[in-house]
Amino acid sequence: MVVCVAQIRQPVWYQWLTLPLAFIFLNLVEYWGHRGPMHRRPGRNAWYLPLLRPVYRRHTLRHHRFFHRDAMAFENSRDFHAVLFPPVLVTFFLLVSVVPSGLAVTWIFGANVGWLYAAMVFAYFLNYELLHFAYHTREDSPLGRIPAMARLRRRHTEHHDPSLMGSYNFNITYPLGDWLFGTLYQGQAGDRTEIPAASLTRQSNR
Repeated sequence: MVVCVAQIRQPVWYQWLTLPLAFIFLNLVEYWGHRGPMHRRPGRNAWYLPLLRPVYRRHTLRHHRFFHRDAMAFENSRDFHAVLFPPVLVTFFLLVSVVPSGLAVTWIFGANVGWLYAAMVFAYFLNYELLHFAYHTREDSPLGRIPAMARLRRRHTEHHDPSLMGSYNFNITYPLGDWLFGTLYQGQAGDRTEIPAASLTRQSNR
């Protein structure tokens, strides 16, 4: 990220608009990526099955079974694997999404805009990982006590309710996409689906 910013040369004022516009774009990418491939099983004959099946398996079949509404916090550092992106997925994300889009932005709008876009991509990804990690720490942890964290954590906890996860609160960071597309959960705290006691045993799938 710092390397990207260091490449900028004599930017004009409107080029800085790249940052808020890229933020909105990335928030919507996060929203549709979560609502789509992370929660929708790809069809058996889909040409993209080998690419998206691991994404669906890791998120819906692993992450949502590992962390549920009544057990959102890590037990120890061995649980980190169930939240943080593994290197192979980060590499895939960079090669398939970031690099092509960054090159396209640079080709259309010039180098300064391209570097600003790249900087925002890396900043957004780090922000995504930090927030998602914080949601799965204890509420009384240093990360859990960050201002406004309780509200964001509550929205993510609602998403981990089995009856809500396929329909509401798909934004992991800030609920812009959920607000725009009507998937921001507005239920009451008491609207809870009971989870059978047998399902509360955490399975690490390691």
